Amino acid sequence: MSTASTPLTQEELIQIALAAVPEVFVSSMRSYLVERLDGGNAYYLVKLSDNQTLMAMVRIEEGTGRVLGHLRLAGSHTVFSVNELAAIKLAGIGTNAKADLVWFPSKVSMSPFLPIWRVRNAEQTVYVDQAGTRWSTLPAINTNNLV
Repeated sequence: MSTASTPLTQEELIQIALAAVPEVFVSSMRSYLVERLDGGNAYYLVKLSDNQTLMAMVRIEEGTGRVLGHLRLAGSHTVFSVNELAAIKLAGIGTNAKADLVWFPSKVSMSPFLPIWRVRNAEQTVYVDQAGTRWSTLPAINTNNLV
């Protein structure tokens, strides 16, 4: 296993994810590094699919390899509603922009299983959620009304 200063390898991520959901049959796996914007540790989101159907997702803490949570899914879920290239196009800030996945508990996404694309160029940063909506900021959640 990697140490906190060494990134996890693709092989390590696959082993950890399959151990977290051993009953799920998969034919393909893909991992995405997600930066947390709320000060928490970055994590990998490993998506386990059977053809184009998403079967499960596993969150794995970067560096430690600790499983933070997992979801088993049934039905016809696609791997990502919005991919990197689509996020750049939807952002509308130019084709020279770069996109990476981030998460911050906000009105845009309350679940770390639904990361947000942060699209940046030299002049600006915008966000694109998995529904394809463009956001100039990530609106905070009003926690005063939560019980």
